[in-house]
Amino acid sequence: MADQFECEPCMKRKRQSKASNWCLQCEEFLCAECTASHRSMRKLQHCKIIEAKDIPLVTNMSLQSCNKHGGLLLKLFCVDHDVMCCPECVTENHKGNFCRNVMPIDEASNGIKTSHIFVESNKQIDHIIKSLNRLRNELSSNIENVELNSKTIKEEIANTKEALIRHIESLEKVILEELVQKQQAYLKQTKRRMKEIDKILQLSEEHADAFDFVRKHGSERQAFLLIHSSKESLTRIEDRVAELDGSSLQLQISFIRSSLEDAATEIGKLDLIETKRKNAFASSILRHSQSFVRRKSSDCSFVFLKELDLSPLSSSNRYTITSMAISGENELMLCDIKKSRIILFDTADIYHSFIKLSDKPWDIASLGQSSAVVSSRDVDSIQFIDLEEISFIKSVKVRDSSRGAIATTDESILVGADGKIHVLNHDGSGMKIITVPAEGTVSYICIPSVNNICFCDGSDETKCVTFDGELVFSYQSPELLKTKNVTADDDGHIYIVGEDSHNIHHLSRDGKFLDIVLSDDDQLYYPIAIIFSKDYSKFYVACKFYDIRVFNVKKR
Repeated sequence: MADQFECEPCMKRKRQSKASNWCLQCEEFLCAECTASHRSMRKLQHCKIIEAKDIPLVTNMSLQSCNKHGGLLLKLFCVDHDVMCCPECVTENHKGNFCRNVMPIDEASNGIKTSHIFVESNKQIDHIIKSLNRLRNELSSNIENVELNSKTIKEEIANTKEALIRHIESLEKVILEELVQKQQAYLKQTKRRMKEIDKILQLSEEHADAFDFVRKHGSERQAFLLIHSSKESLTRIEDRVAELDGSSLQLQISFIRSSLEDAATEIGKLDLIETKRKNAFASSILRHSQSFVRRKSSDCSFVFLKELDLSPLSSSNRYTITSMAISGENELMLCDIKKSRIILFDTADIYHSFIKLSDKPWDIASLGQSSAVVSSRDVDSIQFIDLEEISFIKSVKVRDSSRGAIATTDESILVGADGKIHVLNHDGSGMKIITVPAEGTVSYICIPSVNNICFCDGSDETKCVTFDGELVFSYQSPELLKTKNVTADDDGHIYIVGEDSHNIHHLSRDGKFLDIVLSDDDQLYYPIAIIFSKDYSKFYVACKFYDIRVFNVKKR
């Protein structure tokens, strides 16, 4: 404080000297020399002198000068205006009838230290100091919190980076597994065909040897008999060669890298390009008899109608369909696990909306006229949705039901689980559990009759049981690989999807093979889901690589 002020007596003598003390009575700053003189004067010996450094910086305890009237001291106080003033101020603004309470500062200050205003001023200062200290502490704490948060965020960023790397590695694992599956499926199918070709080739060479022998050593009569005895066999061979040649495709697998936006869910997808051979097999001679027929005749035909227009969903194929169902209003419903939603088409097969779900959907079934129920891929629960309001209704937990099938009857909901089927009321409450001979989770269900349940469990075998779980029949075929879905028509006939065999097998009500209604000849590549329309006039087939083919069903 002493460095802030000049010695006032020295200033009056036009000298410059720093003040080191303060006289409380005289209200003057004094240098050391003037302090000694001050104390030596008899009249001033009663003065109390303190060191200037002990005076707070903001303290102003001497009379102040009037800014308006040439530095006159503010010796007076106007009570009415609550303001200090100089004699000129009083003359101009504080006399007459306006201000009746103008008094000297000494009189106005009498008893001020014990007055209410002094106490309140102290309280105000205390409040300000406390508030500032609290604010400073909060800011200091905020600095510590920000530094701590920054450290935590850096750790979270590092953890997120590691998680992203693990996620990318898991996506890499998924697509590599998909690549291996596609490669193995193609190799398995191709090797099976090559094995069949070798057998046909051996049989053809035996025929060639017989004709060569007769040509060299046989009579005309023997040649005639050989031609006619071999005619039917050669026709069957030629038909089968034509069929094998027509359905044999050259496969090329390419990797389509995803954009960074899509990389959170997939790093890319595999594109399978299958092209027919350029030099297709053609019969060398005019047919002499009816061709060999490999399949039995079906009582209905499936005629390709169209591909479903999925372009409104996404321009980058950002959807993955796992199952389909027909609503009570004959509208198509698709389960899309990639975006956790149910996609809805109207009766004209035109997309109109979707319902967002909390869990990824696996299978779906109609429930009444305007509702549906959905099983989940990753959690043990089923979800109810309102098709009129386009909204989610509720979720109900069902034990071991993740990746489980779902189907409905007029009285119940059937939910597939590991080695069993839960039978629920339409509100989701439990009724009973059916134990079934499944090798794993019952992943797809159809109800061909009021007495039977037909299901797939991830193996190549499809089983049919009663509602008590007793096995009625099972079906397995070397031409049906990786059974993926099952449905039934209005006659109770059963249709089974073979994903890796690229076909759909048609069974009678008692599980007997009837025919293969659709195959890769019909451009069915990795089919995964099937469903009839409500009137059974249309048949929908969803393939793994995004297309959904629609066929007209015609009774013969």
